[in-house]
Amino acid sequence: MTIFQDARKKGRRYFFVFYAALVFISFAFIAYGLYRGESGILLKKAIRICMECIGLG
Repeated sequence: MTIFQDARKKGRRYFFVFYAALVFISFAFIAYGLYRGESGILLKKAIRICMECIGLG
């Protein structure tokens, strides 16, 4: 193996660790939002915006 191939493998490993951490943090924030009841608030806002777009609100 050359130095460049070894560095490329390390880069892939670090990228995978970073990606896995990002996915884990994303799911943690989604779970926290669901725990707080943010989904209902978000749905109400989405319905209000859609009603305003078509001129019913």
